[in-house]
Amino acid sequence: MIFAFIELIANPYIFSFLSILARLSHGLGAALSSTLVYSIAASLCDEDEIKSTMGYMELGYSLGLTLGPVLASLLYHYFGYCFPFYFCGVLMLGCIPFIKNLEVKQDECEEIEFFRVLLNPVTKLKNNISIYCFLI
Repeated sequence: MIFAFIELIANPYIFSFLSILARLSHGLGAALSSTLVYSIAASLCDEDEIKSTMGYMELGYSLGLTLGPVLASLLYHYFGYCFPFYFCGVLMLGCIPFIKNLEVKQDECEEIEFFRVLLNPVTKLKNNISIYCFLI
């Protein structure tokens, strides 16, 4: 939603600075959340479940990358520049109540070892890709 509000800034220097700052924070947040989600999934799944779980996560990620620009283009075409940002922001805020339904048992939380997750080969690969995408 920040990108929609940045349009209201008239000063080109402040606009440029805040646009770059918003984009950097967006890329950093996306890289960290992607790495975190894959790390937690890799540590909570059994060995036989990990391939299918990673496959479903990649499928969801790919669908988002494919359908997201199409949806944003349609929303931009029919409703203007700011609406796609407002729509995505409201959609994300609307997902907050569903976080309560994502329960992880307390004993599963104790099993997650930070360094084991960090050194997992799947996690290392996703982490390197996320950092590369953030730098682009």
